[in-house]
Amino acid sequence: MNLVGYEIAHVISHGGFGTVYLAFRRTDGRQVAIKVLRLPNDENVRRFYREATLLHRELMNPHVVDLIEADLDHSPPLIVMEYCQGGSLESWVQQRHPWGEVVLALAHAAQGLCGIHARNGFHRDIKPGNLLLTRPLSEGGVVKVGDFGLARVPMASSGPMTRSPWGTEGYIAPEVYISRTHTAQADVYSLGITGIELLTGNRDPNGLANASGPRALHEFLRRMVNLDSKQRPTMAECASRFKTLLVQSESPAESPARGGFQPAAQPAGGRGIVGAILATLALLAVGAAATANKKDANGRYHGRDGKFRGGRWG
Repeated sequence: MNLVGYEIAHVISHGGFGTVYLAFRRTDGRQVAIKVLRLPNDENVRRFYREATLLHRELMNPHVVDLIEADLDHSPPLIVMEYCQGGSLESWVQQRHPWGEVVLALAHAAQGLCGIHARNGFHRDIKPGNLLLTRPLSEGGVVKVGDFGLARVPMASSGPMTRSPWGTEGYIAPEVYISRTHTAQADVYSLGITGIELLTGNRDPNGLANASGPRALHEFLRRMVNLDSKQRPTMAECASRFKTLLVQSESPAESPARGGFQPAAQPAGGRGIVGAILATLALLAVGAAATANKKDANGRYHGRDGKFRGGRWG
């Protein structure tokens, strides 16, 4: 495949609606991920447009993958995003990480989802494979929410739910199967299941009985996966609670013998996981304003008024 301005390296993944390629931008050599739509019928292009629109709205969100460019009139339609070279958290399921790192990753993901939920939107497919690392957390990496192919942000004529039980088996909230409606609280469930899986290697909440970390963390994850969606915390409460757990893990009184966080060894030249935790606490404190001075590197996806442009689809 030949794309003007980019050199394709190889396929990263195949999804239900698109193929993602690793590519290099010819102007500066920057690595990017290019999502190319398969079967570009009208409905799939509209889905692509919604995904690009949501990414554009979350440009100031440091925990959502950055949109670089979108060309929905290209044949085939494509979206160019930042490339997260650290891979996804799916690798953490089999390769256990300290519970403090898991909480740090969940805090990043929750912060990313807060911006979407604040708009009465939702992701609909939260799982380890859709939480991406810019680089290892111990080296100052950031977890970003990716793959918004199923996401929804209500337009003027819609409400904060949708009647499509899509998602990934094992992470879908029970009410979605029953009522065929999806709300932001279903994302809370999916993130809770993800946290359980990262701690235990499986998605069974009962496995938390033998998991590492403090009881407060286990109890909060159980709240997130409560069968009654009304009993779950909001995503904003999740971000706040994970922040509190991180603060407690840094307390000198919280020794490893009492379930405290045992910091990972700091790599040569890196700031270590403790530094990553402190950086996250600062970032959570200031929220999206931390990147308010961020400038768009490419103007092909928006007009001079700053609004998203999706060709004939926008």
